[in-house]
Amino acid sequence: EVEAKCRSCDGVVRVALHEFASRGTCGSCGKPGFPSKCPIEVHDHTTFESLLDAAQLPVVIVFWRPSSFGSVLGLSFLHDAALRSDRRFVVLSVNTEVLGAVGRRFGVDEVPTFVRIVDRQESGRLVGKQTERELLDFAAAL
Repeated sequence: EVEAKCRSCDGVVRVALHEFASRGTCGSCGKPGFPSKCPIEVHDHTTFESLLDAAQLPVVIVFWRPSSFGSVLGLSFLHDAALRSDRRFVVLSVNTEVLGAVGRRFGVDEVPTFVRIVDRQESGRLVGKQTERELLDFAAAL
């Protein structure tokens, strides 16, 4: 299971790995789009791999670190873009201070880095500070 936060009600909901990328609704407030519109913070390598394996929707991975204001802001912008987008995708949040090996696997040298994954293959990447519009366009290309 992973925990995801619903943007509509701020409720934290536990989601089974095989359901995290489904087209469901929030169990707390009943709003559609949960959990695919909510960033899922990944805390370990095994969970990261399991989430990628279980994904039924495209995935956008946000590599960030708490000490970088630009990367924290980028994560927030991507979340807002996900909520406004009519495209369905999952946002995985990877703190490179905790999961440096995952960042290295994806060749992340700078944060924030946004990596788009479709069918387990990288299909796009943005590096550095982005505007909310740029992130919305990036997500729309899924």
